[in-house]
Amino acid sequence: MRLLLPLLLATSVHAADTRAILQTYCLNCHSTKEQKGDLDLEVSDIHKEPHIWENVLDQMQLGEMPPKKEKQLSADEKKQLVGWVRGTLDQIALANAGDPGPVVLRRLSNMEYTYTLRDLTGIASLDPAKEFPVDGAAGEGFTNAGAALVMSPALLTKYLDAAKEIASHAVFTPHGMRWSASTSAQDWTDEALASIRAIYARHTATATGTQTEAQGIKLDTGTGGGRLPLAQYLDALQGRGSADGLSPKYLQILRGALTSTKPSVLLDPLRAKFREKKLTAADIEPWQQVLWRFANVGHIGKENGPKAWQEQVTPLVPKHEMRVKLTSDRDVTLYLTTTDAGDGSADDNVIWETPRLVAPGRPDLPVRSLPALVKHLEAQRTKIIANTEQCLNAIASGKDDVDPALMTAWREYVGYGTTKLEPLLTKQMKGTPDYAFIQGWQGEQALSVLANSSDATVRTPGVMKAHSVATHPSPTRASVIAWRCEKAGTFRIHGDVADAHPECGNGVTWALEVRRGYTSEVLAKGETKGAQVFKMGPFENVRVEAG
Repeated sequence: MRLLLPLLLATSVHAADTRAILQTYCLNCHSTKEQKGDLDLEVSDIHKEPHIWENVLDQMQLGEMPPKKEKQLSADEKKQLVGWVRGTLDQIALANAGDPGPVVLRRLSNMEYTYTLRDLTGIASLDPAKEFPVDGAAGEGFTNAGAALVMSPALLTKYLDAAKEIASHAVFTPHGMRWSASTSAQDWTDEALASIRAIYARHTATATGTQTEAQGIKLDTGTGGGRLPLAQYLDALQGRGSADGLSPKYLQILRGALTSTKPSVLLDPLRAKFREKKLTAADIEPWQQVLWRFANVGHIGKENGPKAWQEQVTPLVPKHEMRVKLTSDRDVTLYLTTTDAGDGSADDNVIWETPRLVAPGRPDLPVRSLPALVKHLEAQRTKIIANTEQCLNAIASGKDDVDPALMTAWREYVGYGTTKLEPLLTKQMKGTPDYAFIQGWQGEQALSVLANSSDATVRTPGVMKAHSVATHPSPTRASVIAWRCEKAGTFRIHGDVADAHPECGNGVTWALEVRRGYTSEVLAKGETKGAQVFKMGPFENVRVEAG
């Protein structure tokens, strides 16, 4: 306080003298009333407008104020006024040291924005500001001055569009995210494959690989790198070549497998050749084809699905199901033999389990029951043959004076089945809302048959040609249109078949057959394609029996 009070008193006295000097020499021209040069020193506060007083100080030092024609300051008065202005400005500068003054909110310039995103993503080809307007220059002539870097609604929209474009380069992976110069998923896959191949290429070589097909796509398993140069590893282990550039880890694994004394049905013959230094890649490659398989890429990761594209196959299994297809045109002899897996037969047991005959729609027949079945069939055949004439006469005359079981067998054989069918077409349709001449029968799940007896072709919405029959199957039942012959004779058969409603279907599998009991003769068959019409026949001299 003892130091500050004299300073304040001195300043106060000095300011009063200065105001007197200003009143005498300056305010005649630069008062509130006069304001020559738009300068009003009467009300100007040096603490609020220091830039005005900096100009005043410059004019005084240059001798421009007061003007030559006006009353001039004495040397002491000029010294006092200059000292007061300079001292006050210095005080203001010290009081505001470190304050940059007003700072405007600025954005990144176009180039700063572009380079920042390139650094963050690592993509040198990014050009997010290509659609931005050119940055303007402020009064200083720089395009990165805050006063020039304004933001408008239109520019904000372009920033959002640029952000979407940048986001399209993001590639999300199970372990995070990476950036790609491309926005194509196929390119992302190729980049990942190239990265994987680069890892394998450190200790592998380019070779002619084998082709495998997965999900309809042919894939090369070796060309372009990623295939172990097995011949070079074997040469290095057998003293025929250098180990430079080979993987030390794999070299050690291979040496351990070929020098181990643990019995192996696969490795023992290879070890014998290795000890003689005659082992080559050609001796190993056949086993590679057998012990490895390529899975479907799209099934990797599914429950009970493959775990990788290439998986090892274990040929030794504790249980194996064997099926042999039997045909009626030849005898089949099946020999069952066993051997060991190269490790000796100690504690090995082989059990032939549940041998049986399997047929669709019938219960499995154990092989042990075959003798009894054959004996039963022979007895039934003898019995049926002995009553053939009697049964056929009964069928022709309509009498039932024969063993019912034999009659049933013969009726089914000649096509007179006795099984009662459950009615499926239960609803009669006597016309459509638009056409009374379209009639037929309908069942559940769209099962139906329709007939057009008129001379006009109409849509119902399917196409019903004149004098035609159309049928629609259900999801669980096929649809058959049958004509039962009233009298035996030789016929000429012809017609055409087409999908009645190709706009909503994917084709119809069709066949034209002549049925005779349990046998059928296929005259024609095919599959419709869109609205294309397929001609059937004509088939000449087709023998059809009554019924």
